[in-house]
This record gives sequence, C-alpha cells and structure tokens, in this order.
Amino acid sequence: MLYGRTQPKRRYWAVGRQYDNTHPEFDYLIPLYQAAGAITDVKRQVQTPKNQPWTIELGPPFQGAEVRTRAADDVTKLGSWSVDGILLCEAALVEEEAWKRLFGRVSNRRGWIWASGTFERQRGDLWYQRLYHDWKIPGRSGSSFSIPTWDNRQAFPGGEDDPEIARLREENSESRFLERYAGVPVKSSLLVFPQYNPDVHITTVAYDPARPVELAIDPGY
Repeated sequence: MLYGRTQPKRRYWAVGRQYDNTHPEFDYLIPLYQAAGAITDVKRQVQTPKNQPWTIELGPPFQGAEVRTRAADDVTKLGSWSVDGILLCEAALVEEEAWKRLFGRVSNRRGWIWASGTFERQRGDLWYQRLYHDWKIPGRSGSSFSIPTWDNRQAFPGGEDDPEIARLREENSESRFLERYAGVPVKSSLLVFPQYNPDVHITTVAYDPARPVELAIDPGY
C-alpha cells in the first residue's frame, strides 16, 4: 500500500487512538520494506522510542520517504504536516473529529486514507459504521469491504467450517461473533428499519423523465 511513491520527502502516518494501536501495523511494514530493499539497516532506519512516535526512514527505491506513528487521542495534535497517505489503525476507537482532521492532512497532497479494524467499541456517533455503509454505495468518495476472520486460511485452513471458528461461534453471542469475527457491523436496535441494506435497497438507474420522482421525508417526531 505504501509502494509506488518514489518521489523524495514523501510522508506517511500510521494513526491510532494511542501509539500502541499503531504498533502491529508498523511492525508489519518493516519486513515488507526489507524485502523491497528500502530498509537495509534496521537500527539506523527504524526508531521505536517508548511513548513517542515510531519512525521509518526509507532508502532506495523510496529514498527520502518517512513513515511515522501518530496518536489521535488529542485531535489538536493531528496537524502541522501535509501527508501523502495514512493508515488509520483500529478506526472504530478514534473520534469522528480525528477522521475529519486526517482528511484535511491528506487533501493538500491528494493523498489517501486506509481505515481498518473491527466495528467493536465504536466511539461517538458510530461514524465508522456509517462510513462503511455509505461507501458501499456506488459513486461515493471511497469504497468499503470486510474480510471475515476465516478468510485467513493459514490460521484457519478449514475456512468458515474450521473447528476453531465453530468454537468461536459457540462461545460468543451472535452479534459479537458477527462484529468481531465476521466483519459485519451490528445495527442498532433503535433503527426504524434495521433490515436496510445498501447492497439490496440502493441501485443506480437512468433518469426517465416520463416517470415521476417522489420523495417522502419522516420528520422524526
């Protein structure tokens, strides 16, 4: 995902609510960049101070590019720099304001944001779940998809029928299993129409002036 940006002075962030939320993704990047030849001296190019941002200074073929971790628990600190790309780690744990500020960070360089993580423990107004559904609709500014745990055939060779997946299903409530392991956002019980599914109920059609367009609005009270 961070490949292909060969110009110097490129800046990328791995952002989480706290620094600890970014460390797994950061650790995954190191062997990838080593395989690409961009990290040849880990002690010199990779810095991992305690309770501080971790950084990777990349060499050829990405000479001058930098990867840095950032914490989003204080959104006022998500500033100062324009960024070429952002990995938002455990996105459900950050506030919607952090998401909006990160968009501002990448706008100047026409950068990208990759938000990942389960839907558990969402903060605020369930913005992450709303974004997932919104980006399922064709023509939106982004796209969304989910990957169930059992798609990892190295860990679960039996796929959805793997005995360990069956055990997880048995030991968890249906809603928790869907949200934690199936990658399916669980809808609020307060929704008027919880059966709504953008994949089913929204489609793109050509406008026909011979057919009237009707709109009904529920005022909510």
